[in-house]
Amino acid sequence: MLDRIRAGETLVRTLVKNANGTHNVVYHYHPSDRPVAQITAEEAIASGELTPGGDGLFAGADQTWHAKRKRTLDEYDSGPVNGGVDIYD
Repeated sequence: MLDRIRAGETLVRTLVKNANGTHNVVYHYHPSDRPVAQITAEEAIASGELTPGGDGLFAGADQTWHAKRKRTLDEYDSGPVNGGVDIYD
């Protein structure tokens, strides 16, 4: 799953209203619109490998997640950072 998101897909969470008035959480990839199992999506979110899109109506209620972007040392002002360890944000 993380490979697909690192390749450019976005993980999207939507709420689908059932006939009885309750809502189910549904995850899918964008732009492919392929479904993602809820447990798989929530484990990936909890892993810390994804960056929330900041598009939720309330804090912590993001609707999209993207792969963390690997920063290069050129993006820092003062040489090697963190002992040369890769930095993601």
